[in-house]
Amino acid sequence: MADTVLDRTARVPLIAAGELVRDAAKAIVLRKQVTLNAGHQYHRAGTPVLGVTEALRRVGIIDDRWWTEEHAERGTQIHALMARTLTPATPWIQHVSWWDQHIGSGWSFYRWLNEKQPLTLAAELLVYDPVSDVAGTLDWFGVLDDTLCVLDWKSGAEASWHALQTAAYTHALLAESRGYQQRVTPRIRRGALYLHENGSVATFRAHYKPSDAQIFQAALLVARFR
Repeated sequence: MADTVLDRTARVPLIAAGELVRDAAKAIVLRKQVTLNAGHQYHRAGTPVLGVTEALRRVGIIDDRWWTEEHAERGTQIHALMARTLTPATPWIQHVSWWDQHIGSGWSFYRWLNEKQPLTLAAELLVYDPVSDVAGTLDWFGVLDDTLCVLDWKSGAEASWHALQTAAYTHALLAESRGYQQRVTPRIRRGALYLHENGSVATFRAHYKPSDAQIFQAALLVARFR
């Protein structure tokens, strides 16, 4: 959503810090040659890199018993529509039919946008943590309620492992910004945005426990031995 001139002026220092973090994350991905293929597999200079979600799946934190190709495709389509909504330059003609399939989730997202008026700095941002050698795709990074925020879109039910995902994405996002240029390491809020099929306003759930990052790192260690 567009900000007024007054709103954007008031947010300039915050936006600058956010853009610094975003650009640092992009820089490290490019420098390390991290890519994501059509099979949703990450690679660095041709070598496979473990993804955040795959690590959690390997150790059983994500329950795959109810996972189906249909559910995965639904999530992919909804994420693409959210990115299209936030970045109008993205090609969208091939996604027109998806709006009819996910109209409830679409309205849920639109209503949240109208209510919160967030400022998008990046959507579907590839991030890479060079220390842990793990990669992921961050759904949204921007300014929400006058605070830098990382969000993960969710079209299903709430789950405890969602907080581990956002902790990992946030850590990767900040991995290169520490000591970068002006040595800005801003406070970043994180959470999940749950879309509702009935079209009601999407629900934001904040993730704030420091232990989330610690649990993810422990899971990552175990996943590498699987």
